[in-house]
This record gives sequence, C-alpha cells and structure tokens, in this order.
Amino acid sequence: MIVNFREYFSRRHIMWIGREVPVEDAKWIGSLLGRLSDGQIRDAFRAGGYSPAEVDEFAVLVEQRIAALNSL
Repeated sequence: MIVNFREYFSRRHIMWIGREVPVEDAKWIGSLLGRLSDGQIRDAFRAGGYSPAEVDEFAVLVEQRIAALNSL
C-alpha cells in the first residue's frame, strides 16, 4: 500500500484503527469470529461481488487473522 501513493493517502487517516485494543477484547472478537464456518466467510465475499480467486484469497487471509486472534 505504501507504494500506491493514492491508496496510501486515501487510507492513512484510519491507521489508528486497531491500536490500543485490549487483549481481552481481541480474544473476545476472535472467539465470535471463530464460530463462522469456512462457507460463511466465503459467502460474505461472494455476496460482495468478488471473483472466485479473490474469494479464496480473502477467505484464507480472514481465517489466518481469526486464528491469530484466537492464539492470543
């Protein structure tokens, strides 16, 4: 994103999001998100109009981030 200056400057104002989140809160949201099935995650991206390749890529990333939250 830093290489794409237009994208960087359009999003830099939201860089604070996620900072100073208490670990307990991160664990809590991870436990809720962990209840989602693989199909539900993929359906969300399909409903957003993403291509099948993007659905697969984004679903894997979301599942990895959920796992990271659950490993806190």
